[in-house]
Amino acid sequence: MSDTDAPTPDAAAKRAATMVPADALAERVRQARTKFLAMAATYGLGVFNDNFFKQAAMLLAVGAGQTHLQGYSLVIYTLPFIVFAAPAGWFADRFAKRRVVIGSKALELAAMLAGAAGIVTGDWWLIFTMLALMGLQSTLFSPALNGSIPELYPAEYVTRANAILRFAVTAAILAGVATAGMALNLAGAGPGGFALGRLTVAVVVVGVALVGLLISFGVPSRPAADPRVAFPWTGPLISLRNLRDAARDPLLGTTIGASIFIWFLGSLQILLINPMGLQQFGLGTAVTSYLIAAQLIGIGVGGFIAARVAKGPRWHRVIGPAGVIVAAFMFAVAAVPALPAGAQVTALFALAGGVGIAGGVFLIPVESFIQVRPPAARKGAVWAATNCGVFSGILLSGLVSNALLAVALPTAGFGLAGALTLLATAVLAAAYRRAEGRPTLLTRALTQVGRGLLRLRYRIRVEGLAAVAARGGGPILFLPNHPALIDPVIVMLELFPRFAPRSLADRDQVDRFLVRRLADRFGVRPMADPGRYGAAARDDVAAALAACAADLRAGRHLILFPAGRIYRSRLEDLGGTSALETLLGQAPDVRIVLVRTRGLWGSRFSRAPGRHPDMAAGMLHGLKVLLANLVLFAPRRPVTIELHEPDDVPRAADRTVLNRYLEAFYNADAPPNTYVPYYRWERGGIRALPDPTPPRLAGTVTDAPAATRDIVLQHLQAMSGVAAVEPGHLLARDLGLDSLAQVDLAVWLEREFGCAVEQADALRTAGDVILAACGQVVAAGPAELAPIAAGWFAGAA
Repeated sequence: MSDTDAPTPDAAAKRAATMVPADALAERVRQARTKFLAMAATYGLGVFNDNFFKQAAMLLAVGAGQTHLQGYSLVIYTLPFIVFAAPAGWFADRFAKRRVVIGSKALELAAMLAGAAGIVTGDWWLIFTMLALMGLQSTLFSPALNGSIPELYPAEYVTRANAILRFAVTAAILAGVATAGMALNLAGAGPGGFALGRLTVAVVVVGVALVGLLISFGVPSRPAADPRVAFPWTGPLISLRNLRDAARDPLLGTTIGASIFIWFLGSLQILLINPMGLQQFGLGTAVTSYLIAAQLIGIGVGGFIAARVAKGPRWHRVIGPAGVIVAAFMFAVAAVPALPAGAQVTALFALAGGVGIAGGVFLIPVESFIQVRPPAARKGAVWAATNCGVFSGILLSGLVSNALLAVALPTAGFGLAGALTLLATAVLAAAYRRAEGRPTLLTRALTQVGRGLLRLRYRIRVEGLAAVAARGGGPILFLPNHPALIDPVIVMLELFPRFAPRSLADRDQVDRFLVRRLADRFGVRPMADPGRYGAAARDDVAAALAACAADLRAGRHLILFPAGRIYRSRLEDLGGTSALETLLGQAPDVRIVLVRTRGLWGSRFSRAPGRHPDMAAGMLHGLKVLLANLVLFAPRRPVTIELHEPDDVPRAADRTVLNRYLEAFYNADAPPNTYVPYYRWERGGIRALPDPTPPRLAGTVTDAPAATRDIVLQHLQAMSGVAAVEPGHLLARDLGLDSLAQVDLAVWLEREFGCAVEQADALRTAGDVILAACGQVVAAGPAELAPIAAGWFAGAA
């Protein structure tokens, strides 16, 4: 079988398809066992070699009084993870992962040959060369291996598989760390007069690398995830970009941050344990290695605990308690010198094991989530980018350990690291709350400030909020009308204290100074406006709606404006918009609450004044108005928000039925275009004004050439599926064309007839499309000449 051939399902796999889910899961686990063992053995031998050699090198450095060399060794080992992380992810996605694993194991053998020569001769340049090559090997190996686990097992078993793998890897690390000290302690001279201990280390690393290479040929074969992915020539910049893209998923971004921190902390602890054991307590190389082994045993135990407790959508609830316990044990290590001499070593071993258990509970679910969360074609890239971040943290730990050991005892360094752990745990807890949509204290404070500021201009009354909250739990889909740009802000701030909903917003309105940060804090997901970006926005809209559906299925509340645009007249016109239909198709069992906002048609943030409003300009104008009215005395626009949770929403119907149902609710007793004075001294008071004239196309359909009429009507029939399209048919209401389809129509007009339609709003009927095809321009209504100013006649006689 070639590396790119998918394995043929055997009889057991066919039986699994007919089993109940629990039996099917067990069958898949049994099928994958042999392949998993080959992966675990390949990984475990590499990890053993890695830690065996590194620990031997660091013990030699510390024993020779050159403690700073262990920090430099760590920097050299981690640099490849930062520089080559993006290419490693490319290899894992571009090629079959089996090929990448075999190639990386061959590189490990070459690295160990250089390292063996360095250990035997005491040449630190050769040792550093080996560490750099081993870092490169691990960089290439990690995304391929970790991307293979979700390919072998279903998502619900990945955490348990990782716990088993972590236990096996922990055993390998234990063996490597513990036996490194034992090997170096071998006395006497070997062949060539070299120290027997160093020769033993050299023979072991080369032999283990060779065995690992042979076993790697048993790693299962899978097709490449994305054979056409481009090579990341910019290296670390690509990794940073991948991290940024991953962080757009708040839960994934927060979890990557948690992974970076826990690996930084674990590396820092090991760098502190070696001088603590050898220099501060005089324990010798073997006992010092056993201290690290005690911590690693704890990590393995913690991994199995995590597999039992870190379950469900809120698996991350274990991160906070685990972080606090890690910090407590590290504070206790700082106090060990105050204990009686006979109790110090026992206390160190107990505390090292405790730190390991809590660290395992922290680490295993974090790594499992990063493996499962990204889409299949991006797993390698995301894992490689995570490695870049993780090893940047590990590199930093080498520099931090050198700085700490230069000014303090290792046990004091543990105390300082414990304080840092408490701070990081608090930050992660707040980040997870925000990722879940649960407001932080700062967000709740900003909500109250925002509500207070809005009430300087608006007299807001909310009806039905308590009744909706009293009906019980379950994710709620709030469906407001959209009379103006400001109503999403008002609705969000009124709903946030009780429901903390997420929402969608126009990216161009959100991507502004400070607005972006506020939008992130309130769970606003930006999306390209189809009316502005046309077909280019299609994928962005689909991804945003899929993410919203995932939020609802996860139990979070959501605000969706079905129209996707502000009012064009005093009545809401949903036309053929399909967002609600799409969302209910993906999350059909949500509660639906209709929200009707009245009083904003006629404000500066609406289209009632006859122009498209600008949010920033409106805010600036509002600030001027408040200052002119001494802040507290500005006239206030009455605004009413009504919430209803009807039982007769036709949620299973198509978009036409859904949209007409919502329009009937939104447009009941719709108020007119209402002007509210901005200044106390304005005359006329609150008054109704006429609606603006909608844009229209000049000309009549009867003047259009018959050939043009036929081409346009046939195209509309093909787009809509309506058998007989007439010029009077409305594009949205009668033909069911949503905003994306209408943008595609405008693009077709320009390509087919060379006629650009600058105002897509003008295309309301099939007849309008015919006129646009004939080159008729958009008119906003009959132009009226302004009266000539009297100054023109001054001095005339």
